Amino acid sequence: MYRLICLVLLSLSVPVFAAPASDPYTQGMEAFAAGRYDRAAQRFQAALEKRPDFAPYHYMLAMSLLRQGRYVDAVTHFEAVLRSKADEELRGKAWVNMLRALIELKDYDEVERVARRALEDLPNQAEVFNQLGRARLNRGDYTGAIDVLSRATQLAPNDWSIYNNLGLAYLNAGNLKGALRAFERAAQLNGRQAFVQNNLGVTYERLHRYADAQRAYQRALDIDPGYAKARQSIQRVRRLSASKQQSNYAIGNGSSR
Repeated sequence: MYRLICLVLLSLSVPVFAAPASDPYTQGMEAFAAGRYDRAAQRFQAALEKRPDFAPYHYMLAMSLLRQGRYVDAVTHFEAVLRSKADEELRGKAWVNMLRALIELKDYDEVERVARRALEDLPNQAEVFNQLGRARLNRGDYTGAIDVLSRATQLAPNDWSIYNNLGLAYLNAGNLKGALRAFERAAQLNGRQAFVQNNLGVTYERLHRYADAQRAYQRALDIDPGYAKARQSIQRVRRLSASKQQSNYAIGNGSSR
């Protein structure tokens, strides 16, 4: 169990330090690692009663609240991390996860304000640009999303999730060539995400490249056989492809003279 706790701590960029098993923080980490986020939040709150300004306690409480869907409370504790003397890595995590909470709240104006603050603090934080791009996508500002997501790809050229979001922005903006470049790059970086393959299939389909679309949808189904969207899409593309072939055959017969 201690090894699992250490792995969770490392993945969340929280410093590992020795503490007795009865310590509330240790108990909180055990609960968090087990997915018992309500229990984890209670124990991290108890730890904060002893050290109310300790950034890692606020961060883990905020993460527990975020996992429970208690987004407003999570934002409060991410803000507490940022007011403290947290190191750059922990501040970066707090900024990004606070943006995620605000996106869940659909408070996109606040996302814009917090992202500006985050970039003043840490100007080269690719994930801040990524989350800002997600927010702009959600509110229909596709041009703005393309702008910040393009900057994110410059900072993190091997992050498939940024390219996937960029592809969605291009797709919604009607720029199919831009969408194709972004989704192909996302699939190149991580081809084991069913929704990336599905997005690639959608783009091929809109470009009338039905054979490529069918292959992309099939890859999505190979990854996730229960992916209903891909299953419906592959059936549709097969019909479209057959219709196109029949049309080409008719044209060929008609022009034989």
